[in-house]
Amino acid sequence: MNESSPLTHLCRWVFPGVPMWYPFRAALRLAALPLWTLWCWLMNLMLAPVALVSRQALRDSRKRVSRHWCRGMLAVLGTRVLARGAFPPKPFFLVTNHITGMEAFAINAVFDMTCPIAMYVKKQPVIGRLIAGLDPFWVSQKKSETASLNERIINELRNGKNIVIAPEGDISPGRFVRRFRAGMLEPAAMIGFPVHYACVTYRTPAGWPPASKSVVYGPDAERAKMVGGISEEEKALWGDRGPFHRYFLGLLGLPWHELVVHFAPDPIIAEDKFTLANQLHDAVESILVPVE
Repeated sequence: MNESSPLTHLCRWVFPGVPMWYPFRAALRLAALPLWTLWCWLMNLMLAPVALVSRQALRDSRKRVSRHWCRGMLAVLGTRVLARGAFPPKPFFLVTNHITGMEAFAINAVFDMTCPIAMYVKKQPVIGRLIAGLDPFWVSQKKSETASLNERIINELRNGKNIVIAPEGDISPGRFVRRFRAGMLEPAAMIGFPVHYACVTYRTPAGWPPASKSVVYGPDAERAKMVGGISEEEKALWGDRGPFHRYFLGLLGLPWHELVVHFAPDPIIAEDKFTLANQLHDAVESILVPVE
């Protein structure tokens, strides 16, 4: 990444961003997370009468609430979102690498778009309803659903909608880009749609633990099984993160951390999904800034 290129602040405000004792900051954020989520969930419920006017108006209103929830979640978590390069022209099909779950909040906060979400998330109380408000593609591991999912994605692209996916299929420690799963790129290959790409990385303020120790957490052993397991080399890169609650409190104790997205200027087009996946993987890896 060219560090001399200008940075654009997309979501800059964090709560609380003022100097204070870090356990107190973590406690404030820990209390704010459920309060903010509950407030947005109630707003989602209160919109139900809009369906009497128009089902589409209800979907649009709930999406605005859910995107507002995403922006607020970034602020409460202490995540600043910055970008290098120009946004892809709309409508777009965009792929990125995948390091943490905060990328989903960031992309939804910045773009009116659609992305795939695992079906089990839909059943989660409160959060499931807010994520459903984003109108995602609900996906499972059933191969029988692949054709219908591809058809919906193609229809969305032809209707001018924006699509964002992370073809790695699982989080990585941010030091490399996992192999891209070609099946996730099949809709773009089928219609020869140009695919834009970006890479994400994280950094923390000077004097605080680096992002590799304080922001990145993994691996997810169950999800890793779906992408072929975890190599010994990757386990070494993850290191010992300890229990999740200790990591999460440490993350909330940071004054802030930055999620930097680097958008590449030119899309890639290929009519074969495997060729497309390999070219996109190499392109994303070429602009990756490893998490320090």
